[in-house]
Amino acid sequence: SLKIYESINDEKGIAAAYANIGNVYFSQGNYADALKNHLIGLKISDKINDQIGIATAYNNIGNINYFQKNYSESLKSLFAALEIRKKIGTRKDEATVYNNIANAYLAQGNYDESLKTHNISLKICEELNDIQGISASYSNIGSVYSSLGKLDEALVKFSSALQIQEKI
Repeated sequence: SLKIYESINDEKGIAAAYANIGNVYFSQGNYADALKNHLIGLKISDKINDQIGIATAYNNIGNINYFQKNYSESLKSLFAALEIRKKIGTRKDEATVYNNIANAYLAQGNYDESLKTHNISLKICEELNDIQGISASYSNIGSVYSSLGKLDEALVKFSSALQIQEKI
């Protein structure tokens, strides 16, 4: 698809193809090549002022840094993605970025910020009636409570997530 987009000079398509290539490398655990492709996609998206493409690239770069345990760099990219998502009003994607930020906070041991941020995501998902997002938020909040040793509260959240998953 990259070659086709290049042949018709479709820069938005080229950026998306690089993002998809980056996602494949990411799923293979090849973070260096994933990052390289997402950075190329980001540069192209920035050149054509594709805000959705820029936000997506920042989110993906944040996730790569997260999996490499480079949490401060992850948060920088994720906050850049969040800022754009808020401006363009893609609320479901905004909730996803909040979850990613909260997971980075959790990995850093910053439990208060993780809970606060997961709850922001949960609120957005509830406003959108995003059942999958609500379930994911409950599960993620349960993980924070579990990390804090608050097992009763964790069990309540995990059970809520499970009930939603069983219904759908």
